[in-house]
Amino acid sequence: EELERRGGRLEAGLSDHGRFARVGAMATLFAADAEHYAALFRHLLDRGIYVAPSQYEAMFLSLAHGDEEIDRTIEAVADFE
Repeated sequence: EELERRGGRLEAGLSDHGRFARVGAMATLFAADAEHYAALFRHLLDRGIYVAPSQYEAMFLSLAHGDEEIDRTIEAVADFE
């Protein structure tokens, strides 16, 4: 239940910044094209946020990702735009 709540928070926060698909703890943030995703990947990596290096790979949320990490991820994606 807690993992689903956290996944829902992440989904709600990221869905305004691109197409976000999630099934349980598995998710993907899609960008307009591979070049845009590569720039987003580097932007997040520079901020200590590790996501899949391709938008066609899954990222996984766990209970180790608390509200602070989720908020930081949402803010970093929002800063990219």
